[in-house]
Amino acid sequence: ESVRKSGIAESSVHVYRTHLFRLESFLLNRGVQRFEQIELHHMNTYVETLSGYSRNTISFNLTVLKRLMDFACQNGYHSTTFSNALPTVGFSQTSRLPAVFTADEVERILENVDNDNATGKRNYAIILTVAKLGLRVSDALDLRFDSIDWDKKRISIKQRKTGVPLELPLLEDVGWAIIEYLKHGRPESNCKNIFVCHRPPYDELSVNFSKTISRAVQKAGIKTPPNKTVGTHTFRHSIATSMLDNGVKLSEIAQTLGHTSPESSKEYIALNVNMLRQCALEVDF
Repeated sequence: ESVRKSGIAESSVHVYRTHLFRLESFLLNRGVQRFEQIELHHMNTYVETLSGYSRNTISFNLTVLKRLMDFACQNGYHSTTFSNALPTVGFSQTSRLPAVFTADEVERILENVDNDNATGKRNYAIILTVAKLGLRVSDALDLRFDSIDWDKKRISIKQRKTGVPLELPLLEDVGWAIIEYLKHGRPESNCKNIFVCHRPPYDELSVNFSKTISRAVQKAGIKTPPNKTVGTHTFRHSIATSMLDNGVKLSEIAQTLGHTSPESSKEYIALNVNMLRQCALEVDF
């Protein structure tokens, strides 16, 4: 509840819970029944069990543990905090840099999304919406008929991840792709969502588009770095990077992507060579 009240996304709260359930299971298996029984050697032994995970996963786990122990100490659940005694493992900044597509690559990918059938028309409309507007795929799947103002050419949603309202222009190609799906692809359904499952009862859609994107990327002949994952999120990164290249302010990028703060958009500076040049320092010899 404390983490939730701090304002982080509900999906992140779920991640915290997952990591802490793992810790709870570890402690119970070692006879620790009450929180105040936790000792430093328990925490250190638990950290050792993380050795098989990636550097970034270990780093995040340690962050969760330290936050937990600080909270416990401050709220009387434990007499001390072990946060200063736990090791620190930094994130690998290189692995955190997102993969991006160029504008030409985005067009080639869209050209290679099969839209010759009903399901293909739906998938194409969703991917086009994500690629051109920068929506999270979860928000694209949540689009309802009342989300679109056709007269004003605006899309208005409440973001699933942050709960923050977001309004974006309805681009012409996105609008026509949605119309094409509604006319020639969408099955009859009482669901208020625009995009629906194509199997009875034709209800809300929950689909992982990673494989669809990967196939389109391969068909387009686009090579991606082996250490980067490519999916619908890559289109968001690509839009942000393109905007930054064109001199758009971080505050405007954050507004377009629906970030709650411009701080969330700062990672894209690392992908912008011109901005990095401005940060360069003179070297004394």
